[in-house]
Amino acid sequence: WPASRGIGGRDQWNTHIEHDELGIIGKILHGEIKIQTAEAFENFVNMFPGHPELNKAFADFLAHEKTPLFACHEYCRSARQFLKIGKPAQAIGAKLQEWQLIDPVEEEVFGFLDTLEQGGFLNKYLWDCINTVSFPELEELIQSFSIMTALEGDELVKTGDDEDAIFVVLAGTLEQKFQDDEQAGKESSILLATNSICGDITPSPESQQASYSLKATDFSEVLKIPKSNLEKICSRHPHLEKTFMHIGRQAAIRAGKKVKNLRKAARQNIGIPIRVELFPKGSSKSPIELIGNSNDISLGGVCIHLDAGATALTGSNLINQKAQIKIGLPDDAVCLVIMGKLIWSEELSTSGIKSRALGIGFDNMPPSLGGLLVIFANTVGEAAMGVSHDEVCMK
Repeated sequence: WPASRGIGGRDQWNTHIEHDELGIIGKILHGEIKIQTAEAFENFVNMFPGHPELNKAFADFLAHEKTPLFACHEYCRSARQFLKIGKPAQAIGAKLQEWQLIDPVEEEVFGFLDTLEQGGFLNKYLWDCINTVSFPELEELIQSFSIMTALEGDELVKTGDDEDAIFVVLAGTLEQKFQDDEQAGKESSILLATNSICGDITPSPESQQASYSLKATDFSEVLKIPKSNLEKICSRHPHLEKTFMHIGRQAAIRAGKKVKNLRKAARQNIGIPIRVELFPKGSSKSPIELIGNSNDISLGGVCIHLDAGATALTGSNLINQKAQIKIGLPDDAVCLVIMGKLIWSEELSTSGIKSRALGIGFDNMPPSLGGLLVIFANTVGEAAMGVSHDEVCMK
């Protein structure tokens, strides 16, 4: 090692190499570096180990070259690596593409789903759905899925298009734009990160038109689920319609009504005052403390609009991590503490002002305690706005 580089030179050199490495991988993924043969692609994969997105790109190449067995091997390999580094959405996408090439056996599918459930990557409603349907029905649903790759600027949905599918962000970022109901010509937008759901997940035989547009802001992978297939599942298992509605709660912020509520909260700072503590897994540091308010709290969880300045504090690395919610007045005379985990985190933009919203799912609690929680939260919200209980009753 050249002594002339001085103290710390090795770290700077390693950082430079890592930056170049990521640049090369990015160019391969974006198609800027054209690879003509499987042997050449395999050399790149071996040259840059520990990058499952490269393994998956290699699998895509092999699938295009009509070598399904080798493609399945790489999809499986990338899925294991994605799970290892805590990226379940990308792992699911890789397994789905593997299973669409070669029909999986029942044990393999449920083994993978068990791994996701044990890792806390599947919510209880989705797990209920999986445990209800038969394996042939699950296979039919898997075969209906499609994985879409979008480059920066690609538009996936235009306002007024038939809303015939649901989109799940597997990688990258999408921008969802809504027309402002209160100000003509004004738009509000939400950035949808990994694990975000876009579209009305409630099965309905009536065709609806999208009230939003959806565009990729960088290189993205999106899972497209046809609503017609969800309708088939619900026709055979009617109780699952309610399950899909519960799953859709975590995406409710992206519905027009929720966006309108968030605009109002951002402008008027109304709602129930809430403090959040997030506990990153494996971190010895103090929890991340955030302050915000909510006008959307239920037995299952809460949607929190954070105070200004918190836009960059939460990322996809905190999804599914432990969260502690404190509901009470600023003087802490009475405070309710609820445990749960972070389900989603979204950056919002209203009239050019950026903010952030969080979705927290509560840990299971008896229905009686859940009812008391909602009553207490609403009472705190009334007190915070200076509204007495008697005034609320009169209204």
